[in-house]
Amino acid sequence: MHDRLRQKRKEQRAEDSPPFRKFFEGRFTTDYAASLRSKYYLFVGRDLCDWFRDKRLGEITTGDVYRFRHAAPKDFPAPKPDHKGRDPRTRRTPSTATIRRRLALLQLVFEKAIKWGLLHGPNPVAGVDRPKAPKNKKTNFLRREEYDAILRAAPPWLQPILSLAVNTGLRRKELVNLRWKDVDFQTAQLYVSEDNKTATGRHVPMNATAVSLLKKQRDRIRELQRETDPTRIIPWVFVDGAGEDYTGEKSRATISRAYEIVARRTGLDRPTTFHDLRHTAASWMVQAGIPLYEVQHVLGHKDISTTMRYAHLQPEHLRNAVAVLDRVQLRAVRPQRKERSTRT
Repeated sequence: MHDRLRQKRKEQRAEDSPPFRKFFEGRFTTDYAASLRSKYYLFVGRDLCDWFRDKRLGEITTGDVYRFRHAAPKDFPAPKPDHKGRDPRTRRTPSTATIRRRLALLQLVFEKAIKWGLLHGPNPVAGVDRPKAPKNKKTNFLRREEYDAILRAAPPWLQPILSLAVNTGLRRKELVNLRWKDVDFQTAQLYVSEDNKTATGRHVPMNATAVSLLKKQRDRIRELQRETDPTRIIPWVFVDGAGEDYTGEKSRATISRAYEIVARRTGLDRPTTFHDLRHTAASWMVQAGIPLYEVQHVLGHKDISTTMRYAHLQPEHLRNAVAVLDRVQLRAVRPQRKERSTRT
């Protein structure tokens, strides 16, 4: 009797819980994800919504999560175009990193539903095993001569963007979101707003190259204002010939495509993406002997483990570390030799 009542209450609670898509696109997005000022959750969450759709949160079991975890693109429900108008079943097989991100977000969605009293019971994602993160993943960065070749081949409008990317390590979105109020020439610092991947603002120091580049860019913007509309104020650091910014997704994609086209034209022997410029900045700093802790703060990594991907670029510093052991052992041997000489 008690078991039947308990089961009935459980079923009632499941029926009272909101549908997955409605909860994700509604309260989760407005009350949590939107506060982070980043579209990361919305980007990853499209796969969750395509899979679970209108199934109620309380009806989703650990078995359902396992099926989602191992799902191939062809396993998704009847086609419903994604945010780019594509059939979700035509996507590429998800990588290990994609699966880990999906499960992490899915677990967070249920945690919030439970915390807000919209769902009762255990989190169905908690017991689902996740694929191990790939170890020693190779980080693609440019050698100096490769970067120089790409910079020379780039069109004039793209050159300052590429140069600032390498000289600051900023992400693409952080670069195009820069406004002149974020540039402090007196202290030689840039302020990166909270509208980024980590949803955390930070100050990034500028080297001499970055300062010179931005002063030239400022002169270019002033000239553009005089030519188009003297009363107009252009707040953005990077704009096109009409004074329009690159902050939109399509404009950012245009920058990435232009970079990749130029890189191919220079004869680069491997694929590269715009984000590799950030890897290039980090790699060059590490190779020059800058401590990983300082690199972490320049790049804005929340966790030092993210910066550790560049640790293998410090072989000379690792050799210096073990060379200390030689010196310690030599100091231990020398007193013994002196003692023998006094006896003779």
